[in-house]
Amino acid sequence: KDEQQEEQVENKAVAASPEKEESDNKDVPKLPEVSQTKAELVYKDKDPLFYEKELRRRYYYVQIASFSSYERALELCKKYPKYPLQIVKAGEYYRVVIGALTIDECGAVLEKFKAFGFKDAFIRRIE
Repeated sequence: KDEQQEEQVENKAVAASPEKEESDNKDVPKLPEVSQTKAELVYKDKDPLFYEKELRRRYYYVQIASFSSYERALELCKKYPKYPLQIVKAGEYYRVVIGALTIDECGAVLEKFKAFGFKDAFIRRIE
């Protein structure tokens, strides 16, 4: 069942995966060294910044980080081009969330990012 959940999440990817497969290695994956990666192209054409009221209702999001700097949040998004990361402006902070996810997908994504070192990651449901 975990493999099915991972496959569903991977099917919703915003860009191609990095050279190193995440399932083979628990380290943070590195983007390939090229002049312009697919992640940079995605974020150049489509800004991942949203306001909470713009998020899809009745879906789940995994929050992995919160920054006072938009640039740091964007840098984190570029490290994980395989996942649908978004930046949510909340007051003075920029939250990095993964989603929109179904209930079946969010558990697998939460565990994967906790394994990547985001020990304080948690699930949020948008009502």
